[in-house]
Amino acid sequence: MLQNLLNDKKKLTYAIVAAVLIIAVVATGTYFIVKHLNGDKSQTTSQLKADADTLMDQAMEAKRGKDYSKATALLQQAREKYVAAGDTMNITDVDGQLALIKFKTENAK
Repeated sequence: MLQNLLNDKKKLTYAIVAAVLIIAVVATGTYFIVKHLNGDKSQTTSQLKADADTLMDQAMEAKRGKDYSKATALLQQAREKYVAAGDTMNITDVDGQLALIKFKTENAK
């Protein structure tokens, strides 16, 4: 009877160790997959913001040169990229610049 109890305890111990190892492997794999996916997202977001910043700079140059139609088109492109990146502060900035251009063009007539 003691021999069966020891064998059953060994089997139970092996089963528990195997289960813990499986859980550890699955958790580690999941962690690295999520980290990899989020890393790609942040690179994409950074690239979108950089592209939008470039468009914003070009739009400000066009606005200083009083080329309001070009500035508006560039600002709208920048806004789309900021929206895709989730950058609400710059979206507000673009909206303000678009409102200023609209105000200037309406009052120039």
